[in-house]
Amino acid sequence: MCVEATAEYYMSHPHIAVSYPEIVKWDKDGIVATESSGVCMSSTIIINFADQTISVTYSPKVLATEQRNACSSLLGPQKSGTLLFVLKGSERWEKEHWQGIIPEKQRVK
Repeated sequence: MCVEATAEYYMSHPHIAVSYPEIVKWDKDGIVATESSGVCMSSTIIINFADQTISVTYSPKVLATEQRNACSSLLGPQKSGTLLFVLKGSERWEKEHWQGIIPEKQRVK
């Protein structure tokens, strides 16, 4: 079973969302889960054990014109997008996080 919980704070109030993505694949390399219960968008979650990342890709659903227009008016323009989360302290985090922000000689190791 996979449970995804998101907590946000906007419009001066906390907002919490919980979803239950369906696990498509789970093996030694990672986990792939999909969520399509939303009216306008579907998502795919990929947990990669090797590089210690989680990516979430959101894609608009193929909808009839009336539904598509309703989604656009509620959520604004809809297009695919991906969020990438990298485990702090992982090899990838150390390699990419400070790149271009703090000169090498000033970095705390």
